[in-house]
Amino acid sequence: MRLTLAFAALVVLCATCSPSERSREASASGLARCPRGPVDAAQLISRPEVLAILHRQRFPEPHVSHVVKGVGAAERMIIALSWHGPEMGVLLVSDCAGRITASVDAGYVDSLADSPLTKLPELVVAYGHSGGAVSYSSEGVAVWSLDDDSLSLVWNGFTYESSASAVDYEQRATVTFSAPDTIKRVLHYSSARPRVVGPNLSPAKLQYFVWNPPSRAFVPVR
Repeated sequence: MRLTLAFAALVVLCATCSPSERSREASASGLARCPRGPVDAAQLISRPEVLAILHRQRFPEPHVSHVVKGVGAAERMIIALSWHGPEMGVLLVSDCAGRITASVDAGYVDSLADSPLTKLPELVVAYGHSGGAVSYSSEGVAVWSLDDDSLSLVWNGFTYESSASAVDYEQRATVTFSAPDTIKRVLHYSSARPRVVGPNLSPAKLQYFVWNPPSRAFVPVR
């Protein structure tokens, strides 16, 4: 399996309020409430701490996706910021007051989704792609766990992958989530195409990955 991760971004931030306004609102209600609406990406990437994470480079306005995790004072908003040409970005986590607590490389993220597994509400699913070069491209799923204001990658796998090199190949797969704690991947199609010999197709292959609490990751079922 080859899944290229570039550089994408997650962060918690109010798009319309200042940090002091967010703090006053949270105090008045007794609960922290991260915004559910659109994120002001231009304002976000101009912040000094975000520029530092981006190594002081200034990028055009990014593609944005976000989800909110947690309840009350523990609420966090996770935002993916991603750029093309080449694909790049950074993952950040912050509280509702805008304080960034973590940054993680993650790859170009097309969309983020909340945990599909009720037993594991701390999970965030990122659907992304990579490939810049015309000879290689891939799409995949990455599963992240939000723990104590930090993110860790607990599983990833491709859903599409192709290469046009000395030996061409193409692979397609489907990833689904099954309650309470299982990821299922079906490799539907795998084709190696040597330039002289004809296609070599592999049969469909079913794989299961189950959550393992001691390692805090999904492990394959043998």
